[in-house]
Amino acid sequence: MFLSIYLLTPLSTLKHIEVTGTVQTTADQVKEASGIQDSDYTISLLLNKDKHAEMVKSDRWIESAKIVYQFPVHFTIEVKEFEIVAYSVSGDNYYPILSSGSIESTAVNAANLPEKYISVLFNDEEQIKTLISQLNEVSPEIKQEIEKIELAPSKVTSDLLKITMYDTDEILVPLSELGKKLPYYSKIKPQLTVPSGIDMEVGIYSYSLVDKALDDERVKAKEEEKKKQEEEKKKQAEQGNQDQTTQTTQTTQSR
Repeated sequence: MFLSIYLLTPLSTLKHIEVTGTVQTTADQVKEASGIQDSDYTISLLLNKDKHAEMVKSDRWIESAKIVYQFPVHFTIEVKEFEIVAYSVSGDNYYPILSSGSIESTAVNAANLPEKYISVLFNDEEQIKTLISQLNEVSPEIKQEIEKIELAPSKVTSDLLKITMYDTDEILVPLSELGKKLPYYSKIKPQLTVPSGIDMEVGIYSYSLVDKALDDERVKAKEEEKKKQEEEKKKQAEQGNQDQTTQTTQTTQSR
């Protein structure tokens, strides 16, 4: 009898809802995602708070949520958001990549980017999901030193990545093995005295980037010299054929 009367009074829907833990989202967005209406009975919310907490996770930023009740009518929606792991770069636009592997559709203003962040220079969604899954196996200490990640497929490894660190070290590692191999960088780094490349494609070894650049220049110079010689030979052959043709024509005319 008392309950029936209570449900007919304004007190039956009286409730105070607080939201905590938001950074990228707002309290209003969380409340909307929860499905809680002002007209809902307070006792109904109390009995169904777990269901409403689950509904909050429909917001792509929300990793977890729970609703805590405090007598008599206070409810707190406690949320934990997915972290921003990196940014997908498209032209001058930077799109947050969440720890869930999803890419936020709204670009971040360059002026609002953190001092250090990871730029991902490819936009295939499945590859990015794999990347984030692999990066979740890597320590925060290594991740905070990564400047950019780009595709660098080789004849042997189609999913090879080139990771450039803020200290200019470059790491080659297969996407599918990043979580297993990249942690070794923390053991290799103390041994490096100059900006270096670390090749983790097959095995793991390091080399000086300066030495590699010099080697590349030498190889390039040799290839250009070889090409020059081949072009010279071709010109000489063409000149020889032209001289022979001219001589044949002159001989025919003299007859």
